[in-house]
Amino acid sequence: RIICDKYMFTSRLGDDEIRLTSIGEFSGWSTSPTPNVDEDFRQEAIRQFPQLQNLIRSAKTYCGHRPFINDGILLLGAVDTHHNLFVSSGPGSNGWKLAMGSGEVIRRLVEGQSSK
Repeated sequence: RIICDKYMFTSRLGDDEIRLTSIGEFSGWSTSPTPNVDEDFRQEAIRQFPQLQNLIRSAKTYCGHRPFINDGILLLGAVDTHHNLFVSSGPGSNGWKLAMGSGEVIRRLVEGQSSK
């Protein structure tokens, strides 16, 4: 189950962890959080979950790269130069919204139900 509001997505990870995510920052290839962005994120998390304030303040921040295409059009389908390789890339912040449909299209392509 994913809970979302205007600023943050929250999901359960196993029995003893939760994931809070929200911010997309364009800062080159660094996977280190910008200190002021990290602090703003923590403040918003504390605003939403004041009972978790101590955990939020001490939690490690993870940053990664998200495939993003600047025109918003998803790259989805077979790769012509490699047999049996399919991609679904570039959704940026729309990844959660497009995941089910993208997965279905890839499944149909893999099973040979569609060539497009």
